[in-house]
Amino acid sequence: MAEAEGIPPTASVASVGPGIRYIQNHAYAYSGQIAVTAAGSADTTILNFTSGGTYFVGDVTQQNDDAGGDQLFFRLKMNGLTVMYTTWDSAASSGPGLPSQPWPLIIPPYTEVEVIVGCSSGVKNFTAQIIGRVYGAA
Repeated sequence: MAEAEGIPPTASVASVGPGIRYIQNHAYAYSGQIAVTAAGSADTTILNFTSGGTYFVGDVTQQNDDAGGDQLFFRLKMNGLTVMYTTWDSAASSGPGLPSQPWPLIIPPYTEVEVIVGCSSGVKNFTAQIIGRVYGAA
């Protein structure tokens, strides 16, 4: 029986948390599951990082465990300015429902990025991902 090889020291291990990770010319940020308590607005930060010296082209997406009946909130800020914001009513039969995802995104070099979510009632579990490629040096 062949002996299993260990993980080489140059390998990258997927991880979750508020930061961004780089693997050669790719980058990702996985929030992991975050419990969000109702506040009626986007008030819980689930991703928060400053990009590196390259620019990023990719997508952002979010998921939650809402089974209907709540308003849900998503906000993405760059350098403190809201660049993406949506509110949707998960109970609306003819309303906006869940917006189409993923949402395209370009992040300039050395930019503070914050993803904030919220819900109108109860406690909801959210996750968010930012995934894409990085190009050039600033």
